[in-house]
Amino acid sequence: MHEIWAGLFQLLIEGVGWGLSAAANRPDAFASPELDALGMELRQLEILLAEFRLGLEVREPAQEALRALMADSVVTAPELVLRHIREPLSALIADDFFNHGDTVVVDCIDGVFSVGRAV
Repeated sequence: MHEIWAGLFQLLIEGVGWGLSAAANRPDAFASPELDALGMELRQLEILLAEFRLGLEVREPAQEALRALMADSVVTAPELVLRHIREPLSALIADDFFNHGDTVVVDCIDGVFSVGRAV
């Protein structure tokens, strides 16, 4: 694993929180004007990935599936993002799957989440 990715890998696994102050004036692609818990988690992940020159696209089916899981259980947004996005993303980073400038794409088809690279 390249050294630059090792730092990102560690941050993803540890689930470290990041401040949103740097993006306070940027439009949010992941939630309505008032960020909900899931929107906050996705925004924090977007900010982290941007620091490593990676983009993030969480497609609508994935967002809807995550919100449905939150509504149907006691699982929180941070736990769901860790399980369905950060852990698979960390495995891909460990395998040197991404290059600077890539966009990470998260989707969900028939209840199965996928994390990959935009083509």
